Amino acid sequence: MDIRQKKESLEKKLQGFENIVVAYSGGIDSSLLLKISHRLKKDKVIALIVKSPFVANFEYENAISFCKEIGVNYKVINVNMHDLAPVKHNPEDRCYICKTLVFTEIINEAKKLGFNTIVDGSNASDTGDYRPGKKALKELGIISPFLECDITKDEIRIFSKEEKISFYNKPSNSCLATRIPYNNEITEQKLNQIELSEDYIRKFGINVVRLRHYDHIAIIEVGRDEREKLFDIEKMDKIEEFILKLGFKFVTINIAGYKTGNLNKLINIEENNG
Repeated sequence: MDIRQKKESLEKKLQGFENIVVAYSGGIDSSLLLKISHRLKKDKVIALIVKSPFVANFEYENAISFCKEIGVNYKVINVNMHDLAPVKHNPEDRCYICKTLVFTEIINEAKKLGFNTIVDGSNASDTGDYRPGKKALKELGIISPFLECDITKDEIRIFSKEEKISFYNKPSNSCLATRIPYNNEITEQKLNQIELSEDYIRKFGINVVRLRHYDHIAIIEVGRDEREKLFDIEKMDKIEEFILKLGFKFVTINIAGYKTGNLNKLINIEENNG
């Protein structure tokens, strides 16, 4: 299928559902899915937004703002650290366990509201890297229309621009727990340190940033094409001072920059050394 046929196929698929719950994160993928679903199905669509310590607060606020902007119904599901206890010790299948917990909450809420179709923004560009969360979605019967229509991330950005979504070029952002190496305990304090650090670094005009949390060591990664924004003595001194005040003892930079799956390399290293 060419790109036009893909969009037609997507719209036909969404139109065929009686009603739709969009598992909405505020990212560009689920934003496009929500915008098109709402355009086609109006009040037969609702966005369910999960608020949890694993989700950066700015993403949550952006999600609420977009729902209000397009006039779609939405509801917030609160998930706390107690609810996420099964992933506290951060096993390699953390994403699988977490997705199962979170989407079970979404399924239960959808049933209460009388909705029977739940969709998410997984797409054809998500097929690489280590993604155990996809297994959970499949087991729970969550529908991924972009994936089924073979729509890629680049095509999502093209469609988002067509749909007049102002942040069509917004960088992807993963849950905060992905900054903590597997088998290292996830705590609210660590998540707060990560979020505050990343928020501060963004103030310097950097869009893509990850703060890897290695106990007392903070490793900063920024988008590969944004590294020159970071490599400034005055900026680096300010960033170091801010992050050290959060409780870290050392602040360092990954000079290679951010790449999807950087943390997952540890799995392969450990397997090869095992």
